[in-house]
Amino acid sequence: MVFAGSHSPLIYRSVSYLDTDLATADAAPDKNIRKLAEKFRRSPEVEAEEDVAKRTFEIAAGMIKVRYHYGDNRVTASHRAYAKDGSGHQIIQVNSFSRTPTDAQKLEEFTRLQAAERECINEIRDYDRQTKEILKKRQYEEDAIEEAEQEAAEAAEAGAKPTVPQHLLVSVYDTARSKLNTQQTDDDADAEQVPHDYLTPFLPEPIGVNDPPLSREEALAAREACLRSLKDRLVERANIVQSRLDDETATLSKRQAAFQRNRDHMDPADEADYERYCQEAMFRIQILEQRLDRHTELSLQKYAEMDARLRDDPRLRNLATSR
Repeated sequence: MVFAGSHSPLIYRSVSYLDTDLATADAAPDKNIRKLAEKFRRSPEVEAEEDVAKRTFEIAAGMIKVRYHYGDNRVTASHRAYAKDGSGHQIIQVNSFSRTPTDAQKLEEFTRLQAAERECINEIRDYDRQTKEILKKRQYEEDAIEEAEQEAAEAAEAGAKPTVPQHLLVSVYDTARSKLNTQQTDDDADAEQVPHDYLTPFLPEPIGVNDPPLSREEALAAREACLRSLKDRLVERANIVQSRLDDETATLSKRQAAFQRNRDHMDPADEADYERYCQEAMFRIQILEQRLDRHTELSLQKYAEMDARLRDDPRLRNLATSR
């Protein structure tokens, strides 16, 4: 899978499955995965030794490998390998002046990588589900076409006029158009009363299609009120996500600090519980960060689209006139 044109640094993702003899036919798709791989584009603002170029999740071997980008004038790149069974981690840094990560930093990175592995598996599971739905739909359509061809042949032999199958009367791509046609009468009636509902709450009084436009002062006030209301809603939603992200980050930091203080006196069960909590927390933090980035991107787009709609609104056309 190639992710071209995306704002995410991820540019490539691949999955390899176990051989048919080793795989279980009835197992879930993620149970038969042998290896997952992700490639990332170079980020100039990040040092090459810290900028991930490729992550490989060798699920069958119980290994996670990370390779970083090549630095300037270098023919080798740093890489790291983490064993899930705790047999040891391998850290290779090509820059001899780089500081070797501490055990706590290794554990934190290993936790993030495990969360990324689960997210990647979930993505693969979604791709598999979508593929099965497409194949199922395709098989249904092919069976319907084969049945229609058989009925047409029988009708031709009987001398009757062949009928057009129902599923061929309207293209699957005309669903939106057909729905629009069925609702055209209701939409036209609504348009005669209020052509643009998004602006009506901010008008001094509702304006019909044939009514004169607002004065420049009224149009400017309505436009500013509409944009301000949209901005407030977008900011409120962003604050909610940011608040949840801050809470998760603060809780994780407190848990990590407590672990560092009491690490020498903790039993294996407590360490396993801490590791499990870190995995879940990092997964939640990563999802919230992605949601916040996506919301920020969409907010700018929505604000620009609303501004363009207001500029083209016939009720506010006096905005274009000079004072």
